[in-house]
Amino acid sequence: MKITSGKGRDPRGWIISVAYMVIVDEKYIKPRANGDALYANWANVDSIEKDDMAFDYFEILQYALNL
Repeated sequence: MKITSGKGRDPRGWIISVAYMVIVDEKYIKPRANGDALYANWANVDSIEKDDMAFDYFEILQYALNL
């Protein structure tokens, strides 16, 4: 688990993020889109680039992948 906090991570204000990583079989778990995640879907983490994610979320993803 990675917990990160700090001023300037998000222009909307001071943000605390808690990230959890799990391994699931995509045949049994389907993303459910709603609100600002209207187009939620699975993505291959190897295809995600820094500009694909907001704020410092790419750094959090990289941390999880390097565990």
